[in-house]
Formats: sequence, structure tokens, C-alpha cells
Amino acid sequence: MRIELPARLQAVTDYVPPGKTVADIGTDHALLPVYLVAWGVSPRVIGVEKAPGPLEVARQAVAGSDLGEFIEIRAGDGLKPISPGEAEVLVLAGMGGRNIAAILGAAPEVLETVETLVLQPQEPVAPARRWLVENGFRIAAENLVLDAGRLYPVIQAVRGRSEPLDELLLEVGPVLVAGKHPFLRRYLALIRARYEKMLNGLGKSGREELDERQAAAGARLEQLEALEKCL
Repeated sequence: MRIELPARLQAVTDYVPPGKTVADIGTDHALLPVYLVAWGVSPRVIGVEKAPGPLEVARQAVAGSDLGEFIEIRAGDGLKPISPGEAEVLVLAGMGGRNIAAILGAAPEVLETVETLVLQPQEPVAPARRWLVENGFRIAAENLVLDAGRLYPVIQAVRGRSEPLDELLLEVGPVLVAGKHPFLRRYLALIRARYEKMLNGLGKSGREELDERQAAAGARLEQLEALEKCL
């Protein structure tokens, strides 16, 4: 079976350890489950989708793949359709970092038997990394993937003690920085542009709360610029 994935999803599969049962949360059209089983990466995949349209497309995709014996598509929100012990690997891709943290935090009983998390968070990314380091996971690998002109961070986390990370590394990525990823300068420029836009939008308000946000954004810009100079 010939299956082609967009670069951002291909990068996710690179971080899925072989031979493990996977739960793909927010599976959308089930591209990832079908790929993982068809290529022999995973013996079994559970895809979870809450939106009715993508859910039906996912079920049709699995039915058309002749891999239904190894792939199950379940309707539901987050980790609610997953029972403790069912999955050794969780994939959460294409959702905001806050949403990822909320989903993981809502199901500690499911996480007890999970060995590996593969995340592809959208902005804001920091809450996802913060959840990992505060809940017994260590960031083992990170990548930046260029797909259709956009950069996507991908994170692999495994069980283990994590060193504390400051807010800058939570946002940018400790492994990306340590390894001086080839796309890191471009990624930093995108983050810096967001803070510059935020500063321009805040202006001089005279309100204490907004002025504090302005000061924080200015400080982060200085940190980003200092980091760029070290690369």
C-alpha cells in the first residue's frame, strides 16, 4: 500500500518507537494510524476523533485500507476513549500546547502505563513542554519540520526526570537549542516577530496589567536576541 504523509506527519512517525501500541489523539483522517500499521511500525493503533466529519472520514480510510484488524477508530474527546494500559505511546499532533497539556492532565490513570509521548504542538508551545517536565517526562528529542512554508516543532518525551527549564527554553525547545537545529534561527525570528507584534499592539496603555505584559514581552525579545547571537 502506497501512503504518502505530509512532512509534518512524517516527522511524527519518526519519533514513534516500533512495536508499541499507539493511541493517536485527534486522528483527523486517520493518516497516521494507517501509515504506522501499513509500514509495520505499530502492531495496533487506536485513533480518537471527536469531530463527526473527520471521524467518518477516518473510519472510511481504515475500512478502505484493509487494516481494520489492527486499527480502531473511536469517537470521543481527548483521552476519554482510552482505558489505562491500552496504549504505550500517545501521539497528540496539530493542537495548541495548552490543549495538549489539558488533555494529558485530565487522564493521569491513562498516563501511568504510557512510555512515550510524541507531540506536535501549535502555539503556544510552552505549556506542553511545561507539562512534560512537571509530570515525570523528559524531552528526549525535538525537531523542526518545514511543511508548505511553515515550521512545525515535534517533541518526543519519555519517562524520566527532567532538569528544570526556564521560560525561554520552554518556548523555544531545549534540544533544539542544544543541538543548534538548522531551522532554529528561522524559528527564533518567527517567535521574535510575534513578540514585536504584541509590543506594537499594547503600546503605552497606562494600565498596570498591560504595562506588565509589555515589560515581559520586551524582556523576552532581549532573551531571544541574545540567544540568536550565540548561534
